[in-house]
Amino acid sequence: MRANYDWVASPTFLNHFAFGWSGSSGVGRGICPTQGNQQLQVPGIPLDVPCIPAMTMAPYGGSRNKFGNADEVGDARYDQTYTYLDTVSWTKGKHQMKFGGE
Repeated sequence: MRANYDWVASPTFLNHFAFGWSGSSGVGRGICPTQGNQQLQVPGIPLDVPCIPAMTMAPYGGSRNKFGNADEVGDARYDQTYTYLDTVSWTKGKHQMKFGGE
């Protein structure tokens, strides 16, 4: 969603204000219903499995060095982004100045 407002204070002075919002929610990582081993083609794993089986690369870091996501539980993702913008344009003779920030 985005909303804009322009205020013309005089023929040589313009203020532009904008507000934006973007949001999403859903499930992030977790069970993958498609592709599986079709992308990586790991030998010994059938191409039609729905996910890459979870494997631990021990002794190299224990559970932190995992490959695959078949044992993951999906996590909720909720992302909100707000944007504000305000600029001022000022014309004086043959010169134009523009100031603002986002």
